Parts: sequence; C-alpha cells; structure tokens
Amino acid sequence: DDKVLATPAVRSLAKKANIDLTKVTGTGKQGRVLAEDVQKFVEQKSQPAQTAGQGQTISAQNQQQKVEQPQKQAPPQQTSQTLFKAAQGTTGEEKLTIKMNDFQKGMQKTMTEALKIPHFYYKDEIDVTQLMEFRAKIKQNLNANVTVMTLLIKAFSLALKEYPLVNSTYDPEKPFEYTIHKSHNINIAIASQNGLVVPNIKNCQDLSIMQVQEEVNRLRVIAEKGQVTPKDLFGGTITLSNIGNIGGTYTAPIILPPQVCIVGIGKVQVLPRFDGTPKDGGEYKVKAAKIMNISFGCDHRILDGATVANFSNKWKLYLENPELMCLDTVSYTHLTLPTIYSVQISVVAVSLKKKNIEIYY
Repeated sequence: DDKVLATPAVRSLAKKANIDLTKVTGTGKQGRVLAEDVQKFVEQKSQPAQTAGQGQTISAQNQQQKVEQPQKQAPPQQTSQTLFKAAQGTTGEEKLTIKMNDFQKGMQKTMTEALKIPHFYYKDEIDVTQLMEFRAKIKQNLNANVTVMTLLIKAFSLALKEYPLVNSTYDPEKPFEYTIHKSHNINIAIASQNGLVVPNIKNCQDLSIMQVQEEVNRLRVIAEKGQVTPKDLFGGTITLSNIGNIGGTYTAPIILPPQVCIVGIGKVQVLPRFDGTPKDGGEYKVKAAKIMNISFGCDHRILDGATVANFSNKWKLYLENPELMCLDTVSYTHLTLPTIYSVQISVVAVSLKKKNIEIYY
C-alpha cells in the first residue's frame, strides 16, 4: 500500500487494525485516505452479512425450534469500538491510545526542547520557473532524474558558503558562544511509515548535484524500511523540510536543536506575476510563473533578520538563475572534461545569452 496517499499516523492506525489501505476508499484530497476512512472501513467490515434469500419462508415451528435450541456463542466482532478501545464516559467520547515508537519519542523530546528557543520567522517567495526548465535540461542532456529537492539542497549549500553563520549550532549550557560548522550537513524531513524521520546529508559543500541526488535516494529508501542509522540522524547542522510535497504554502517550522535555522518549503503554484519588463506606455506584461514559498524559523539568540534576509536572497539568486550553480566547479567534478564543457555550453551559455550577458569560451 506504499502508493496509497496517507499520512504516517493513518498508516500506523491501519497497520494496528490489520487493514490493507489499498482496499480503503479515501475521501481526502486527491484520494488521500483519512483516519475517518479507516474507521468507516472497519465498521462496514464488522457488519453481519445479509443472507436471507428471496421467496424463502420460515415456519413458526422452525422459528420456535431455533429459539429453543441453544446457540453457540460467536466470537466478538471487531468493531470501531474495539478498534478505538472505546471508553464510554459521561460524554460518550471514543478514545484511541497509541504508544509512541522510538522515532516519535525522539521527536517529542526534541520538540519539547525546541520550544525553549526564541524563534523569529522570515518568509518569501521564489520563482522556480527556470529551475524547472534547468531540471528538464539535466534530464535531457545527462539522462538523469534530479528532483527539485536535490537542487534546493545544492543551492542552499552554495549560499551557506557566503553566509556561514546560518550553519551554526548553539549549546544553551554555554550561553555566550556558538559553533560555526564548515561541513554543510543538511537534514531533510522524510515522512515514512515509521513516522517523521530527519536524517542528514553529510558534507553537501563537497558533493555534486548528482551525488546529492544519490544521498537523497538512499535516505528515502532506508527511512521507508526503518533502517536509518544513528550516523544518518546525528551531526546535522541545518534543516530543510519540504511540506509542499503534501500541501500548504507558508509554515512556521520549529528549529531542530542545537541547530539555529530550519526552512519550510511550500508547494509550487502557477500564479500570475509581472515579468519586470515594461511594455510601451509603461505597462507591465503579466506571465504565468511557478512560485514556491519558503519559511525560515531562526534562533534569535544567534541570527538576526538582516543576516537571514541576505542569505535567503543569495539562495533565491541560485534558484531563480540555476545556471549559476554550474559555475561552481565542485558541482561537476565527478564528470569528464568534455561533459563539463557540454553542460556549461548547453545550459550555462544559452541561459546567460537569454539575459543579454556576453560570455567567452
């Protein structure tokens, strides 16, 4: 049932009830299976089948014999009441008590500590129209499937090189110092059947786009299998959470301590925007743009608004002009020299010429 749209909590509920989610009709957005759908499925399953045929009559004598004959006690049916461990009180409320697994226990402890952090939030939108085209060019020229998340991670790491303070950690036991990390160990939030898992990709500053993609694929596979190791979970320096895969635009993400910054990524929407080039008479042309919302959650003990805004603008520059990522030689160090030239000429040169920027090669 991996292809069924459902949250980890709903999957856990279905697993406890021994329900195959592929047999449950989802009433949520895009056919998503909700907790109410699972409950309704259990109720329908527990109803006794109606087997009385048409034209059949039962004599009063037979009925009397059936009444007098001792009945074998049938095993109790599994109903929504037994599933949800109903505790009928004065309000008639039904309750479901679930024991947290290890991942959920870890998140509970971490988020409790996180609420002690003085958060401030910074939000913006990014036009990712060219990023989507850049992704298509990579697939066409290199025959490689690169996700948008991978490009977000690589651009994020490039921006961190210029604003390393954002890649810091803070220990409240040492209130007047913080640590800036040279390694960009970027956590990514993954919703798995075992709950929310937040492993990290080590040393993103040294990885190419394709190497980042390999790590994203690896972490998703082991997260689904419940095989994430402590090495993957610990040592992160900053977090990206792509809630847009499920839905939503802006969010208010909670920092993963001892980190000092987390970024929530909203869904990509096609929205009308001005293209920035006035027509005759001073009017602007409206175009369809692919817009992605971003939301920073920051520790105000270490970071200030100006630093975060400047960092966000640098990240935005790479995402709105993705060919600039190719100018960083680290991005393609694993490719052969002819391939590097091919990528730079076909992707970088063409894109820069569109912006009326002269290039020489």
